[in-house]
Amino acid sequence: MRAVAFVRTRVPLAVQWLEYQSERGDTNLNKIKITRSSDVVIPASSVVRYSVMGAVREIRFSSAPSREPVTQKVNADFFVDLRNGELIEVQHSDSRAGNLRSVAASLKRGRDIINANVMPSTIKRVRWVTLTYAENMTDTKRLYHDFELLAKKLRYRYGACEYIVCAEPQRRGAWHLHCLFIFKSDAPYIPNEDLRNMWGQGFVNVKALPKDCDNVGAYLTAYLADLPLDECEGSYSPSDIKEAEIEGADGKKTVKRFVKGARLHMYPVGMQIFRFSRGLQKPESVEMTYADAKKILGSAKPRYSSATTIEIDDKYKNAIAYEQYNISDIGCQDEISF
Repeated sequence: MRAVAFVRTRVPLAVQWLEYQSERGDTNLNKIKITRSSDVVIPASSVVRYSVMGAVREIRFSSAPSREPVTQKVNADFFVDLRNGELIEVQHSDSRAGNLRSVAASLKRGRDIINANVMPSTIKRVRWVTLTYAENMTDTKRLYHDFELLAKKLRYRYGACEYIVCAEPQRRGAWHLHCLFIFKSDAPYIPNEDLRNMWGQGFVNVKALPKDCDNVGAYLTAYLADLPLDECEGSYSPSDIKEAEIEGADGKKTVKRFVKGARLHMYPVGMQIFRFSRGLQKPESVEMTYADAKKILGSAKPRYSSATTIEIDDKYKNAIAYEQYNISDIGCQDEISF
């Protein structure tokens, strides 16, 4: 059976879900019209939310005034959050795959915190570690307990550091951990053998992040959502598949094909995908006019943009827009008081 996943892109979930239901011939949603495009038009005087996450900048806009209703029931199983276009499932299921809002929120929060703490100017301070088990270890409580023991040993041996750790499920039910250890200065050299002895559970891989990566959050969270094509069952359309260059433990790079979002259904209900140490920087946001936000960004062009319109019975309409920028395109760090 083909896995259906809706959260790999920044397109509101309602749009992705309605398109999927349309393919299935569901006609129960004809009162709600949702359209999307890559053409974003935001009035200069409109208030937007400007967010700062390390090197990444985001602008979010919604045209609906706050006095309007914020949700609209679709059917017995779903309702739409009209403020952001996300489709929310009524919680009468024990499947994390159906809990799309929770998965999307977890991935976005993790991506934003990674970007707030890791950017091109600080990549030298980071070690990226992958931890695996020799056995088919499926216990999520043990997973993070084992990590905490490792973190204590690593800090004792190599000095104080912050960490971001995220769990990656495997098709056979086992778990991997992807960890970012962020040091106060240039990260020390950590031999694989040394870390493997501290871990004591199986294979480990220590490596530096790509020096030219200016959106580390997006780079790493792709591991949590996408699944190698050779591990998937069923058939997929070309739009479901992407190619990525993967570096192995021996340093050799190969191109692999992945099915976007196919891993998401493997997360159990209530699974905490990320863990964070306490000393990390947090993403920050402020409201301002779109004109002021564009003044900060100067001549920079968005790396990504989307626009979504929601209409219900010609009585309600909300335009939602999103733009993402990078300070490497701006040429300097913006200065905003939060």
